[in-house]
Amino acid sequence: DLVKLIKKEKPDVLHLNSSKIGGLGALVTLYFKLTAPSYKLKAIFTSHGWGFYESHRSTSQKLFYYLSHWLTVMLCHKTIAVSGKTRRDMIWLPFMRNKITVIHNGIENFELIEKEGAREKLAGKDKGKTIIFSISELHKNKGLDVAIEALKLLPQETKNKIIYRIAGTGEEQEKLEKLVKE
Repeated sequence: DLVKLIKKEKPDVLHLNSSKIGGLGALVTLYFKLTAPSYKLKAIFTSHGWGFYESHRSTSQKLFYYLSHWLTVMLCHKTIAVSGKTRRDMIWLPFMRNKITVIHNGIENFELIEKEGAREKLAGKDKGKTIIFSISELHKNKGLDVAIEALKLLPQETKNKIIYRIAGTGEEQEKLEKLVKE
């Protein structure tokens, strides 16, 4: 379907934005390079993270992800990493150093709140507590469930001194809310 769509639309740039479509799109770009060399389709892959860091994967799956991510980056014209860490996680592999550029996620202008105002907003009436704040898409590979489980293991005296807030939405939202209630 992707090949048909590209043949119909004839884009100059194919922007790939997830591990699965990144690999597939990179292979499709190779297909066009081999079958239609005059068509100069450019593939740009953006990595928000790498599948080999997902803790639920077996060693063989992680190895597969290393290889597939490496191949994706090699076949794409350029790869954008959303952080320096994301870039560093791959550039040690052969031929990666010049293939990956960091472009941080852009955000709209927003009004900054002074530290105490932000603290008051997050802590409410529980002033003086340590605030841990996570902003994230609520997906399994983010490990927010691990953070909640870890906090559960703390002694009650320590728990009473901590506020943990999570901001975000995603497929794990109901599961995380249930975990917090438990």
